Amino acid sequence: MRQWTIYIEAWAPPRRVGSLDPSDSRVGDFVKALIPHSGIVSADQHRWAAQITLPGPSSEEAIAAGLELLRTLATQCHLPQWPIERMEIVDVDRRDTELAVSNLPELIGTTEVAELLGMSRQRLHELRKAGRFPEPIVELAAGPIWLRSAVVAFEGPRERKPGRPAQDNSAKWAHELRSDYHAYTEHLADSALTRRQYPHQQDLIVHQLANRFTPQEVATVLGVPVEVINEALGRPGLE
Repeated sequence: MRQWTIYIEAWAPPRRVGSLDPSDSRVGDFVKALIPHSGIVSADQHRWAAQITLPGPSSEEAIAAGLELLRTLATQCHLPQWPIERMEIVDVDRRDTELAVSNLPELIGTTEVAELLGMSRQRLHELRKAGRFPEPIVELAAGPIWLRSAVVAFEGPRERKPGRPAQDNSAKWAHELRSDYHAYTEHLADSALTRRQYPHQQDLIVHQLANRFTPQEVATVLGVPVEVINEALGRPGLE
């Protein structure tokens, strides 16, 4: 039988905010009650949340059984019966598969950039100094860091040695930029720290694609409405 992870959040009505905190003995009792079900519990002044794992032939039956069990145990532990405002269920095997695949954009440093482009670090420094190389997304004490997709995008139009056949990398780097764009949407955008460190990365990706494609083509590559692209292109220059 399939195993399911069920997650719920119960949110306090405005007049009850502040009536529960993580040190409350009721929260501790709830943690103990969920141990047989691989339970995880969190609580703050706004809500309490719980996650359990249950067997079930289908998601519908598992979510019904999980919700009933969580409500029953929460009542027994005298937790407030606040409205359930968030509920999720996922197949355990699918969750493990998704967690095994990183959706973070691939980042590279100076050495990797030089190797990828087949140039020396000195030549890379010269291109940067002349303003002919993409800006890194961040400057660390250890050196600059770039999105690999931005470097691949630069590789396409750069000068080539005489006699070297040109390669059209448009499809390859457009695919990588699309992956990075949606990684920021689905994962990185949730982190306040990331937003401070990597400002306007989605706009940067849109501008990189717009150097080679029309706005409608960019929208098709990224799978978003063309209005989103036009809005990004109309914003002030990226810092």
